[in-house]
Amino acid sequence: MQAAPAASPVVLREVGLRDGLQLLARPVPTAFKCDWILLAYAAGVRHVDVGTYADAQRLPAMADTAEVVAFATTLPALRVCVQVHDAEGAARAFDAGVALVTLPVAASDRYGHASVGRDAAGMLRELGRIHALRAQRGVATRIEAGIGTAFSCARLGPTDPQAVLALVRECVALGVDQIGLADTFGHAEPVAVLDLFRRAREATGGCVLSAHLHGGDDDQLAAVQAALDAGVTHLDASLAGMGGSRLVPGTQGNVCLEAVAALLLRRGVPAGLDLATLQELRRFAGARPDAYALFGAVGRAAEEARRRYPLDLAAR
Repeated sequence: MQAAPAASPVVLREVGLRDGLQLLARPVPTAFKCDWILLAYAAGVRHVDVGTYADAQRLPAMADTAEVVAFATTLPALRVCVQVHDAEGAARAFDAGVALVTLPVAASDRYGHASVGRDAAGMLRELGRIHALRAQRGVATRIEAGIGTAFSCARLGPTDPQAVLALVRECVALGVDQIGLADTFGHAEPVAVLDLFRRAREATGGCVLSAHLHGGDDDQLAAVQAALDAGVTHLDASLAGMGGSRLVPGTQGNVCLEAVAALLLRRGVPAGLDLATLQELRRFAGARPDAYALFGAVGRAAEEARRRYPLDLAAR
């Protein structure tokens, strides 16, 4: 297995294991996930969102998150991230020694109720409980508030930027270490991404900002470019552009990890990824006959990514 990659000024977090596989309505073999993590690790990925501590009936594909975390935390220097929906989930994450927990806080109360059963006010109360619990336990786990529907809601249309910035300030006041702004449905224009992240930076007072953008089109790479231009140093992306909203069928997946790595290379920013091993991971996740049968969506996404973002070209 390769040595730790050289440090990069931009942190890439692979979120396909969570944001992609959570769309499946059945459990996913734990061994498959662990092999995925091993290949991602060998490719130089050092930040991986491995699952969600939540109700297994709501998210059956995330039922084995504890087992996946137990494996992932054995890999040196791997920053293991999980999503949690409440303080109880955070407690499990703290006990497991994960590096970062993300609590989703939807700017759209309607979407928040549908997704995790709470509006923004309810999730902020959970955020306060999580912060207090961390202090009580004395653990080093970082806390991220992932503000979803930060640009638009599928049901309600464009999101008021002032409402998002108000949430950002409340999260900062509650002691988070990182704030993610998510374009949940892949509709954000680059100019809106640039503007909101710039304003969020002013509102955070130095808190780390991460961009969680969706969309498989080149326009969404322009949105990634805009986030970088706004000073964002943490980007979420998924293998082959997997993912999408589990509540709104047909929505676009996350921005493609391979495409973002290629974009960084074009900007002269080392992504720290071995593209040949990343290609092996892509083949493993989407091209093996057994994996394709079980994970058809993964296979289709990987096939499209191979066509649009050939890794041999990305390395030039």
